[in-house]
Amino acid sequence: MFVGIFTIIAVVGFVVVDFGLWFSERRAAQTDADLPALAGARECMLELASGGAYAGDPEGAVENWFNLNNGGNASLYSVDASCPCVDVIVKHESKTLFSSFFSPVFDEVAGNIGAYARACAGAANAPEKVTPFATDNNSAPCFNADETPNFTTLCGLEFGAQAENPRGILDLETKEDGPCSQASGSGDIEDTIAHGAGGLCIIDETPGSCVEGAMGPWYECAATQTGNAQKVLVGTAARIGHEPLCDGPDANNIDGFEESVDLIFDTGDPATSVYQAKDCEPNTAGNQTSPRLITIIVFDEYPTDNNTGYSIVAFASFYLAGCAVGEETGNECTNDVDDDYDGKINDGCKKQGDDSETGVQCDNNLDDDGDKKINDGCPVVITEEDLDPKCQQQSGGIGHVVVFGKFVRLVTSGGGIGPVDPSSTTFGIALVE
Repeated sequence: MFVGIFTIIAVVGFVVVDFGLWFSERRAAQTDADLPALAGARECMLELASGGAYAGDPEGAVENWFNLNNGGNASLYSVDASCPCVDVIVKHESKTLFSSFFSPVFDEVAGNIGAYARACAGAANAPEKVTPFATDNNSAPCFNADETPNFTTLCGLEFGAQAENPRGILDLETKEDGPCSQASGSGDIEDTIAHGAGGLCIIDETPGSCVEGAMGPWYECAATQTGNAQKVLVGTAARIGHEPLCDGPDANNIDGFEESVDLIFDTGDPATSVYQAKDCEPNTAGNQTSPRLITIIVFDEYPTDNNTGYSIVAFASFYLAGCAVGEETGNECTNDVDDDYDGKINDGCKKQGDDSETGVQCDNNLDDDGDKKINDGCPVVITEEDLDPKCQQQSGGIGHVVVFGKFVRLVTSGGGIGPVDPSSTTFGIALVE
């Protein structure tokens, strides 16, 4: 009886050893499938992010990664590189130490160990530390007529406390891993700008799902709150005050755009090329990136009701260039300047002159189109030289702030991926199976 029991225990022990070996081989096969799939998806992502300027070769990337990292007992069984997703099946050959003595079935098992992986490219749909700045994809000059970002012109995000001014500051939650937005209270504007929101904001794949009049909480939607211009300016100055992490040889204590990013794909135009955030302190654990690189939320329409959730259609990466402060001078229109930095000269003045529909004739200080505003509709070109790059706090009387910057086609890691909207400028890859 003892010999019989011992024999059974020994057989089971031998088989268990082989099974442990096969499970280890299965984990290695999964790694050998995951990483080539991600390499292929990265090619798809670069093609998406560059607007087609980059001709990706996902299948070649899969094979190249696999060949460079193959330990010798793996084979690439199947590759389906149909962007935006890449499917990879890898087969591993293992050995049998003891179990082959008992059954040829075990040899068959050892020779058929494999793993499957699918990686996809798309718009980043859950980026971390979203800044409570919002825009809609119909606003010029930030967006073009086809709702694509305008990468070549400074974009101004406007915040004002007066009724006729854009409010644009989002009521985002600060609790880590909580909902994106909840309109039942006022979020901390200064802190959320300075450090980013802690809540989970994701792209709404079924637009219109935000219930009008509801107070949230929402993950796919966000509500606005009163755009206190002073707090916007203080919070932005505090955020930029965390630099200069990335300041280069010019030593001007400002993280310049090219100092803050690494070029991933060059389209030939710095404004439209694809970048990733530079790790400004590579010897420190984690990525230490410039505070001037932020993520903002894009809506399909401009929010007007503070208690309504608006669907998040895209996330956009944004480089903060600086701020401009308007004094809300109202009827003082004798200086032919854009007093409130809204892109219109002398608007808000009482009606003068005739009502002729001459449109953008802006050299006569008259209400040319009869809307009780003088010289409105005239283009005003803002350059970086006109801005306060540090967004320094000013004392009282601030009724209107414009935070200026540039959209960036930025590659990020983590946070998952979602559908690509024309307004998207933040891209990534993720394993989905």
